[in-house]
Amino acid sequence: MRRKVVVGLLVGGMVWALTPAEKYAMDSHGASPLGNVSPPRILQGWILVESQDFNDDTIPTDWEINDANGDSCTWVVVSAPTDPFNPGCWDGSPFLQYSDDDCDTDSDDWIMTAIFSISDGDSTYLVYDFDFEEIGSGHPIEYGDVMIGTSEDGTNWNWTVVVSYTEYMGENCDVMVGPVELSGSYARWAFRYWEESPSEWAWGWYIDNVEVYHYMPEVPDLTVNQISINSFGNSMEVTAFVKNLGVPVQNVVVRFFARDIWSGYGDTLQIGDDQIIASLGYNGVDTVSVMWQPLHDEYKYILYAAVDPDNAISESNEENNTASISLSGHAPTVLWVSAQYDGDPQPDVVGRFISNIELTNNFTAIVADPDSVSDIKKVKFIFDDAYFLEDTTPQDGWSVNFDVGQLQSQCLLKVVAYDRAGLPSKPYLLQLDVIPMPGWMQSVLNFRG
Repeated sequence: MRRKVVVGLLVGGMVWALTPAEKYAMDSHGASPLGNVSPPRILQGWILVESQDFNDDTIPTDWEINDANGDSCTWVVVSAPTDPFNPGCWDGSPFLQYSDDDCDTDSDDWIMTAIFSISDGDSTYLVYDFDFEEIGSGHPIEYGDVMIGTSEDGTNWNWTVVVSYTEYMGENCDVMVGPVELSGSYARWAFRYWEESPSEWAWGWYIDNVEVYHYMPEVPDLTVNQISINSFGNSMEVTAFVKNLGVPVQNVVVRFFARDIWSGYGDTLQIGDDQIIASLGYNGVDTVSVMWQPLHDEYKYILYAAVDPDNAISESNEENNTASISLSGHAPTVLWVSAQYDGDPQPDVVGRFISNIELTNNFTAIVADPDSVSDIKKVKFIFDDAYFLEDTTPQDGWSVNFDVGQLQSQCLLKVVAYDRAGLPSKPYLLQLDVIPMPGWMQSVLNFRG
């Protein structure tokens, strides 16, 4: 359960502006900003993204513990209260606890909830039961911080202290922390127990029935997460991964562009037709693709994908609707293709072979790339537009073995090389001279290569 996380701590909180109903819910048990929330705990328009009661007697697998002092004495799930925790909220089931009385050491121990996806302008709040015991008598020696973390990549986190307990809090049921306004791509809550004066006697923190709620603006938030490229023959398939971080939306337009930089003109032209995603729900992801063929063997392009390019959909964030990928270099060239068995003197013909007579022949291609030999990714051998073989390991040459007896008549062999950007070479063509053989002779003649 202990995994190291990168954290940056920002002391202070940013509280989201409350509606009258939410303000009432927070203050229903007094004027404290940590008012209890009467069931149901969820506020209108919010989504429950996590609920943990620890009744399976284990810490959830998608939670993380950061035992900063490395003493291996940290957060645990226990089945019964220990002195001095007040069992008033306890329903007889297991709960989460940090006991400084048990650890008796310098403490700085975090436990973090599961990560959930967000977008700028979203909000979150947390509801839980707790008992925080501190015996500093006005001179705190231990602290309990309830924190919200935000991240752009899910690895590097910025933390904000929303609430800090510095004195005896006693038993608290259905306590609400937040709401807090969010910015980034991911969020999670954390409980941090730490001591200001190591080795001083202290107690600890009891936590149970944790619920995390998420609010997003009542509009979509469309974004292009990435662009990928796959090669097919002389063309490339350009694919955009589109995600919606807001409310569901229909008829989402995605448009692709290619900017030709190599030619010096910098022209930007649309690739293919507009692609339509019929429906995209909250946190929904879909892909759309178009086919594209570069205009030059020497190339330098920037490919773009834009979702909602005409701004037909009102979004919470209009700045994340595009993504791009750069391609540059030279297309490889297939210089020569030879065959192990070849009885025809013509340079562009390989033969002769008899159909239905098994003969495994080795075909080898010589390939060059002006950028670098290491830029060649693979070579495809296409027999009669029906049999497709490829070699991705050039250690023994770019070659394949193929049973030419499968061919039924004269046909073409096309050999195409691809660089690491996916750009194909011009096809190298060879004619395979195959003579049809009556089927009744197959049992009489069977030559193996």
